[in-house]
Amino acid sequence: NPNSQLGQIIFNGDNYLNWSHSVRLALGAKNKIRFIDGSLLRPSDESPNLQKWIRNDYMVTAWILCSMEKKISESFIFNSSARQLWDEIRERYGHSNAPQIYEIHKNLMSIQQNDDNIATYYTNLKQVWDQLQVIELIPVCAYGAIDKCSCHLLAKVLERDQLTKLIQFISGFNKSFDQAKINLLSMDPLPNVNRAYHMLQQIEKQNALNVACQSTE
Repeated sequence: NPNSQLGQIIFNGDNYLNWSHSVRLALGAKNKIRFIDGSLLRPSDESPNLQKWIRNDYMVTAWILCSMEKKISESFIFNSSARQLWDEIRERYGHSNAPQIYEIHKNLMSIQQNDDNIATYYTNLKQVWDQLQVIELIPVCAYGAIDKCSCHLLAKVLERDQLTKLIQFISGFNKSFDQAKINLLSMDPLPNVNRAYHMLQQIEKQNALNVACQSTE
């Protein structure tokens, strides 16, 4: 249906980051992401697949336009392909990342566990980390050199990212986890943030069990 929108987010001009990620997820699920990333080029005029490609490209274009507010979509209505439409939207709205990055990092710095349980606290952090992952993409070598790098640069970058997240995670603990914080920082090697999260969940469950046992005595 060309009148269907992609994902649950409608583009309003100020939510490009979340909207574009939602659209890419939806197109990936429909096996149509290649129409906007440039990896599925228009066939030649002699190709028997030309009309099929054009029909699908029109469909993807319509889906994207239906996922935008009308006053915005009308300014993109004359783009000749889904790829051209996507690139123009990104050029117009996707490069003003500095204010978004500032707000996301500001939000990240304000997250504390307080009275939340570990699962809620971790979820709050994870949402912000995911936003940063979308907007602060790891640089990719256009010549594919990073895949052939013998010093494992990508693995080191990802390891540093995990260390940063671990420090951010434990920095926001409330005082009841002070000893757990010391224990985590004493581990060699340090656990990744997901492993630390599961360890803290077990400690939290054990603490709750101890409290319950004491209350019955």
